[in-house]
Amino acid sequence: GGGRRIGGAAVISFASGWIALVLALPTPLDTLGGRLFSAHMVQHELMMVVAAPLLVMGRPLAAWTWAFDRGHRKRIGRWVQARWLAAAWSSLTDPIVAWCFHATVLWLWHLPVLFSAALLHDGAHALQHASFLVSALFFWWAVLGRDPRIGSATGLSIAALLTTLIHTGALGALLS
Repeated sequence: GGGRRIGGAAVISFASGWIALVLALPTPLDTLGGRLFSAHMVQHELMMVVAAPLLVMGRPLAAWTWAFDRGHRKRIGRWVQARWLAAAWSSLTDPIVAWCFHATVLWLWHLPVLFSAALLHDGAHALQHASFLVSALFFWWAVLGRDPRIGSATGLSIAALLTTLIHTGALGALLS
């Protein structure tokens, strides 16, 4: 059949990203995260720095599309190619937009009131984790590019990565 295939490296990345999410969430690390700040931060790092880039390198949109039969794939493909959706996706994965979104999510959830809410309420904690993962996925998509096999090492992508290292380092220092 026609269409692009998903290579072995993408499959391994995609599976590894899911394994990293499983290690971060429904494991003893999650229970320990309720008692130890360091374990809680390890969860966040596993989601944002390990799982998210691996999932992006695993070409998740292609992987999920291949889960459908040929007829549905063609309909989904036509829908995904709609101009408004392509424009929205292009905006959300623009390095500046993705950087701002990810940075905002990180800093907001570490404000004392939201951080405390996430520690005290399971729903807030789940929302915190979901927003960290989603913002990290957009961020890594912007850094790694449309085709993560070849990357998009543009100046903006590299600047986004470096400035994220700086501001998250500052956030870590403030939390310590």
